Amino acid sequence: MLVALLGGLGTSLAAVGSVIVKAAMNPAAPSTEVAAGETRDGPLLPLAHPLHQHHKALAQQSGGQASAETLTLRRNCVWGKPGGNPYRGSVEQALRSAALPEAVVQDIARQVRDGTPVELLEIGTDGIRGLDSGRVFDARQIAMTFGMTLCLSTRVNFAPGHVEPAELYEARDTDGRTLAVMVPRVCGNVSVLNQADDGPELALKSGADADPEWRRMPAILYGQPWGGGRYTGGGHHVVSVPGTLSIALLGLGLMAGLRRLGRHGRC
Repeated sequence: MLVALLGGLGTSLAAVGSVIVKAAMNPAAPSTEVAAGETRDGPLLPLAHPLHQHHKALAQQSGGQASAETLTLRRNCVWGKPGGNPYRGSVEQALRSAALPEAVVQDIARQVRDGTPVELLEIGTDGIRGLDSGRVFDARQIAMTFGMTLCLSTRVNFAPGHVEPAELYEARDTDGRTLAVMVPRVCGNVSVLNQADDGPELALKSGADADPEWRRMPAILYGQPWGGGRYTGGGHHVVSVPGTLSIALLGLGLMAGLRRLGRHGRC
């Protein structure tokens, strides 16, 4: 009777141990859903990311003083509550942290001080639209500042129907490429934009000259993209329950002991 009971207990523990081990080796991905209108900070940008190397270079160039000029780096943030955490740094600080060329940094900072945007924007979850040109920028791939942070691949997550006004500033780098920077009125979150692939190829006008060029953010600012409303950031999952592996090993040890006891009882 005891042997049968122990055998049954061993079988049960074996099943539990198997489930625990599988959970430890193949943990479920963390929840990725964020309700509309909610905000969430993304994970820290990996130290191997080239933007960290850029920050180190800034520090070397300034004799170690650039740490005060750079921002905490994250990726895959969700922006759902406009004004919830306004940017507290300067335009120059944001754009240097985003690795924009110094000439572009100074040009856009001057435009912001002078209050001379290229045009006004309307920010929505489905896109960021130029009110004059009709140009559409990607609302799911923004290099956005907030607080004292720069977050790559930030996506807009406003409540249904909600939109926010912003100003668009542009400057050319030495290669002739035009970079687009957005400053929302509600929070001053200086952000580098990327034109949406499905947006109309319409010209933004600077003076009398029409410029049909698309605006593409520098490659260093591209993070893991968003897709289908879910966070698809890279990185390895870890066992989410503390001690899960220890519990699994304990279960396996008990199972082995009970099996030996069962064999001894039958002999």
